[in-house]
Amino acid sequence: MVWDKTIGQYKEVCQAVKRCDTLVGQGSSSQCAHFVLAKEIQPLDKTIYQQRDISWAGKDYSGLSLYKYYPVEWLQPTLRNDQYVLAYKAKNGETKPIDGKDFYPVSICQAFPEKDSPFKQKLASSYYSGISNICEKEDKEQCQCSYTKITYTSGGQTQTRWWDKAEENPPLTTCDQERDKDCQDRPLKASKVQQVLGLENYCLEPDPSKPKEVEACLTWWPGVAVGKEDIYEQHPEAGYQAALGQDWYVSKEKASWEESVNSSNADIKGTRCENSNNNACPDTYLDCRSHSSGGIISMSTDMNIVWPVGGEDYTDHAIAEICFDNKNVPESAVEKIYLGENDFALDHDNEDPSCSLAWDCNKKTSSKSINLTPSNWNNSTDCKDNDADNPFNVNVISWSPLCLKFDYHDSSGRYGAFLLKQFRIKYWSGAEEIVKVADLNDGNMAKAWTNRFYEYEDKDACEKKSSSCWKNKLPSCGGGSNCSKSQASFAWGAMSQAPADTYYHSSSQYAPSHLYTYSNNQPELKNLFAKTYLRYSLDASTKTYPNPDTGWDITSQSSPSDSPKTAAVGSDNSEGSDLMTINNTSKGNIAPPGATSYMAILKFYAWADKNHMPIREVVVDWGDDSFPSGLYSGIKGKNRRRYCISDPNDPNTQGWGGSADACTQGYFQFVHTYICQAGGAGYDKNTNKCSFTPKVYVKDNWGWCNDGNYVGDISCWTDGHGQPYDGQIILSPASD
Repeated sequence: MVWDKTIGQYKEVCQAVKRCDTLVGQGSSSQCAHFVLAKEIQPLDKTIYQQRDISWAGKDYSGLSLYKYYPVEWLQPTLRNDQYVLAYKAKNGETKPIDGKDFYPVSICQAFPEKDSPFKQKLASSYYSGISNICEKEDKEQCQCSYTKITYTSGGQTQTRWWDKAEENPPLTTCDQERDKDCQDRPLKASKVQQVLGLENYCLEPDPSKPKEVEACLTWWPGVAVGKEDIYEQHPEAGYQAALGQDWYVSKEKASWEESVNSSNADIKGTRCENSNNNACPDTYLDCRSHSSGGIISMSTDMNIVWPVGGEDYTDHAIAEICFDNKNVPESAVEKIYLGENDFALDHDNEDPSCSLAWDCNKKTSSKSINLTPSNWNNSTDCKDNDADNPFNVNVISWSPLCLKFDYHDSSGRYGAFLLKQFRIKYWSGAEEIVKVADLNDGNMAKAWTNRFYEYEDKDACEKKSSSCWKNKLPSCGGGSNCSKSQASFAWGAMSQAPADTYYHSSSQYAPSHLYTYSNNQPELKNLFAKTYLRYSLDASTKTYPNPDTGWDITSQSSPSDSPKTAAVGSDNSEGSDLMTINNTSKGNIAPPGATSYMAILKFYAWADKNHMPIREVVVDWGDDSFPSGLYSGIKGKNRRRYCISDPNDPNTQGWGGSADACTQGYFQFVHTYICQAGGAGYDKNTNKCSFTPKVYVKDNWGWCNDGNYVGDISCWTDGHGQPYDGQIILSPASD
């Protein structure tokens, strides 16, 4: 039984089939009185069909008895060439194509998720010209069944585009594709991003009347495709699923910082002296580079640039362009460019061009410094020498590289000069360390401390980057109505872009602007995310984030006591002390007298720790060599409890794990029919009995199994880390 949230009720999903030739009872309550067992399993061919019993007492083949195929009850998903296909599995474990030759069905789309689900590009171009709902990538074969659907808007204009679900960077802006085929102008922005899942299964009989690319099917396997996401157990809201393009966080903030541009790193593009006679700069001023400037500026540590102006024989206009390789840091990352009081000097009204100069800026200005800020990058400064008619102008003329133009006029008859020691670049606060907290291949789910992530006290304070927000948020918000997921829907500092192809990130590049730091040499962000997938650290010399590592992973450091739990379902639906219930029995052997088959209805409650949500795996291995139910189904499940309790004032509160987003009032239920065959699974010739023990595997989002062991990203079933039923199901062998 599964809950179908689209129709708001439970529905049955077939996990396996058996061949039956006698029923007892009527309607949906009928059961099989005799299962058909064959000594030799072969594909149904002409000879076998002609040899059937055609007397009045004989029974004909019907239903899923398919010509040229092995019996459908002997088919099961099998891993072949890194892909799950449908195959025939013999009693000795050997697998073969379902037709005995070469046909291994792969999963295709059985039920499209929407009526306008996209077509493949090849299919659209070959058979359905003129349609607009088409996959964006031609090489992605399954885009039409599961995909990322993005709605773009601008004003009253709306467009929808479809991308393969595994596409890492679908664009968040687009163009009017009817008018702008090359997509040069992108005025439309993503207003809604959806992850859409369809139902995939194995087709036993393709429809030959339709193009092969359509993947039309006449007969489907009556089971569940393996290795695909179970559409009935997709509840990413039970954990934290990062929004598209919002999975990067600043784990270490770099405070506002600056660097100096001087003779060691500057590129002097050229100096020139200009007047009506195009006079050159006099040698006497160039000699000043090796002398003292009168005690205010040391010539030996400056840029070695001194420009003379004025005088009867020299230029009245000197210009210098100085560039700095700022590693493509964007303009938005720069707070200001400035020259301090001791970074430059001006002189005026000297009788001769000697090197004993008194450097100053106009005493009429408010400060002996020059500041260029975002509002006036290209505006002239008002710093002048003692003669108000002789301005000294500084302007930004380019950003990559960063080039400044220094321009000094002196129209008097005396000598003057200006000297430049250095200028300084001050950067906004930004990212010293950036981490990726979600895995696109896992539906962009994060290994978050979910109870911490969704609880806090003051949303407004957090959005304003109040220092108290972080401290109050951990370890909890203290409960109350303020602890709601809807208020916490903002991403706690998620970045709008990744650092791999960009340079230094300033605060203005975050949405929202919330940066974290380190405490006791540990990232505070580790208290929100137990695992990161990439980590970039700033190289201040190059202003880039080179050579990323994977960051941290503390998921294995959790306590075994926080691993998932299961509980039997009592007759009054209470949570029992045992692990599971089989037909209202929670422990002990089940041995119906003389029974050769047994339909087991297995029920259990299951839940993950409030900080380890969602549930990522629920598997039942029936212990009879059949394919385990629920294996590799990629679920993102809610807790299932008798009661879901999230009220912090309740002594039995389950925290986030009991919230409506993370918990469902109910239990898991699986149904399986056991058959005992001499020489088959579970058979013991000494007792002439078959014994079966089902085992339940539950894994949380951090990789912990319900037996208290940690497996990480692999299945709990792989290494046998589950909990068995406390007893056995014992049957007698059936006759052929």
